[in-house]
Amino acid sequence: TYDLMRKPSCNLYDRYAKFMEGTQIINAGSIIGCPSAFKQLAEYMRVKWSGCNDQVTLNVLVRAKMIDASVTVHRQGYGAMNVVGYGGIKIRDSKDRWLNRNCLRSPVVHQYDCFSCKGS
Repeated sequence: TYDLMRKPSCNLYDRYAKFMEGTQIINAGSIIGCPSAFKQLAEYMRVKWSGCNDQVTLNVLVRAKMIDASVTVHRQGYGAMNVVGYGGIKIRDSKDRWLNRNCLRSPVVHQYDCFSCKGS
């Protein structure tokens, strides 16, 4: 994702790469936030940095502290939204409900479609 910042249509690498060093990518498809934070994100995505994808935009805004919102980044498999696809761990209970890595039920599951359903 950070290499996408080099694309001529995005062109954020020289200015913002230093903020990305040593950080993990925040999955832009699985964020929960207040309306004002989404409004800021949308403004950058639609107008200011329209040549960048959502993941680049979110990560630069968060890592460079450009978004006016407190941000909590949960490790994969923890928190209010469990991202189970692309490197996640599939944990289900005896009733086939999704669980976080701490074995508590996942309130929201993202990318569950990366796994086949039973009988398919």
